[in-house]
Amino acid sequence: DGVNLFVGGVPAGVEERELKHIFRQYAGFRSLRTAQKANQTLVFVTFATQAQALFVVDALSGYVFDE
Repeated sequence: DGVNLFVGGVPAGVEERELKHIFRQYAGFRSLRTAQKANQTLVFVTFATQAQALFVVDALSGYVFDE
């Protein structure tokens, strides 16, 4: 169970290890899945509760990956 977030705007080639490093620091982190698609990386992150997921959405809104 848990709350699943779709994370958009992730460029192609970002490693799962880097993504886990970003998300696992937040309370309630459960899992992360990625899939490569054309010129982007699809990311799905699961948190234990909706409140924890919403906190992460607010905290990382506008995050920019290094090119």
